[in-house]
Amino acid sequence: MTQRIDRRGFLILGAGAVGAASLLAACGGGSAPTASSGSSSAASAAAPATSAAATSAAATSAAASSAAPAEPTAAVQNPAKARVTLRLMKFAGVGWEQDDRATDLFRKAHTDIAVNVEPTVYGEMFQKCLTLGAAGNLGDLYAGHNKWMPQLQYKGISLDLNALVAQNSSKINFGDFFPSVIADAKGIGADGKLYTFPTIVHPGGNAIVLVNMDLLKKANVDPPKDNNWTINDLEQIVRKAASPKDGIFGTQVTYSSPLYADQVTRSWGSDPKVGSEDAWLLSKDGKKEQLSSPAVKTSFEWYWQLIKAGLVPTSSDAPPNTPGGDFFTAGKLVTQGAIVGQYIADTHVINGKFDMQAFLWPLGPHGYRGSCLSYNTYAVYSKTKNPDEAFLLLDQLTNTDTGVWAASLGNSNPYARKSVWSTPDLWKASPITKAAGEWLSTGVDPFPQPDNLRFSEWLDAWGQHTSKYLDAKETWDQMYASTQTACQNILDQPRP
Repeated sequence: MTQRIDRRGFLILGAGAVGAASLLAACGGGSAPTASSGSSSAASAAAPATSAAATSAAATSAAASSAAPAEPTAAVQNPAKARVTLRLMKFAGVGWEQDDRATDLFRKAHTDIAVNVEPTVYGEMFQKCLTLGAAGNLGDLYAGHNKWMPQLQYKGISLDLNALVAQNSSKINFGDFFPSVIADAKGIGADGKLYTFPTIVHPGGNAIVLVNMDLLKKANVDPPKDNNWTINDLEQIVRKAASPKDGIFGTQVTYSSPLYADQVTRSWGSDPKVGSEDAWLLSKDGKKEQLSSPAVKTSFEWYWQLIKAGLVPTSSDAPPNTPGGDFFTAGKLVTQGAIVGQYIADTHVINGKFDMQAFLWPLGPHGYRGSCLSYNTYAVYSKTKNPDEAFLLLDQLTNTDTGVWAASLGNSNPYARKSVWSTPDLWKASPITKAAGEWLSTGVDPFPQPDNLRFSEWLDAWGQHTSKYLDAKETWDQMYASTQTACQNILDQPRP
């Protein structure tokens, strides 16, 4: 495959395991392997390299360990005083230390409520929730990702939170969540109800473009003037600054997940303010894969031409044996599409070896910037015996303090609250966060959730059938013939 989701996997996506200390992908770009960021097959294609995010985790481990307890934190504070015991199923490993910290703060504030933490491997969480939910033994709260949460909601495993939100309106700052994220959470599979609170959020899997400014200077190429640059500007920079014969590639943009690809194709929308649905890879009703749409095809062929020209590393190009394990942090790539949190992760890995800057994903041919929400979540079990106490812990796990700590001192991404993305200290560490937060505030396009809720299956089929095309070993017609049929067959199935 041409894309390496594993690098950004931990930070995210909602992507892949990086050994025992793997940072789980919150972005949802890959399948959910034994660790995290997505579902479970695209990650296998991205498996072969150490994540830059994992390296970043090592760089910040001292700060993290001083503020968050070692995992697991199953000990109960003041157990003799506990009148209620909650079970918390959280993601295990690096990237989720903020949950341990939030839980300890909750214990101190609520000495009569015990919390037993059950760390669960990211790639096992969905199936474990299905199994325990069916047996009536699910934890009171459980972590998730918006790509699979609708299935759990559909099966009656998640508690409708609307009444609890209303009852606690004076105690929680619910209006601080980005409206577009809440709207998405109430979308397909939720039928207007609210079953989850979001944690980590991404406006797109390629929401920003990281730029090696030293390579631009060496090639005498001007960088983007501001965040209002265009797809054509990106292509010109790539073609002028890359030097494949010298081992310097031009770009990497993730198309190997339908979630990431949909963000890019939406940039070809015809309306500069709202885009257009003909540029969506998945139709708005979640029933049809739109590979046949001219706007979608044009987006793919734009990137394929760059691959064909040797400007994008493919699966035959061995990743550098460097701390980051990827071409960009090794100084061998001019630009790279990334999630917003990748900037801080790469800063630790690059460690001053070259000047890096970040810009928002460029505007498309008609002036529209494609976006595609993905986010991690927490939900309350529909059969919990202690919904009020569980809701209090839910608020602690998703509040501003937890979200800021996760992005600044933890090994994670900013949470889905306006207050988190508008934190000046976070802007200092990652200047692009301010512009990305403003983008989120204006509203971004929804997650491509299939109407039948089979995103993970769609993801797996997508990765299998597009890999040769993304190595420029197949033409569009060859890829389309197999991919459209295989994926549409999945989308045509009933809800599980």
